[in-house]
Amino acid sequence: MYVTLLMIPIGLFLLVISLRYMVKIFTISPIHDMPYRTDKGIFTIETAGRYGIWLNGNRFKKAPLGLFGLQLINCETEKEVPLRANLIPVSVTKVIDVRLELYTFYANPGTYQLLFNDKPSRIAKIFGTIRRYLISSDDDYSSYSIRIYPYQSMIYSFLSIWGFIFGVMGVLWGIAGLVIH
Repeated sequence: MYVTLLMIPIGLFLLVISLRYMVKIFTISPIHDMPYRTDKGIFTIETAGRYGIWLNGNRFKKAPLGLFGLQLINCETEKEVPLRANLIPVSVTKVIDVRLELYTFYANPGTYQLLFNDKPSRIAKIFGTIRRYLISSDDDYSSYSIRIYPYQSMIYSFLSIWGFIFGVMGVLWGIAGLVIH
């Protein structure tokens, strides 16, 4: 009896924490936004940390994924910042819009310049070829943009999804226990 009563507050606690993190993923605002194939984009990072470079656009149109590469330059030191391609691209999907994380990087505070080049990562080439094969629309890339976001670990996303599931199960188990007794 007491175990089932404890499941309601434990489940609600898991639900609240999980929902807070899941809402944070969808409502995070970009540090920089530049249209696809703009010559260069200059932005400022105020706190040191990991950041992600995302391709943003319409999920029902052909994406320019795999057709371009990116290069990040620190404007103060004029050195290239190493970009790490994701082995499994992470995406955040809304009704029509989709965001796909292409690269991650570590940056100190400062001003940076983002440039396009013709050297896409191998993973982007593979996923881009598959996506262009599956979606048969015009090659209109005007709705796509490149955005810089603070890095969000997918481990926390995975845990928040399971926390939500276990939270719902805990609340339902507690309510069922109260009804039965």
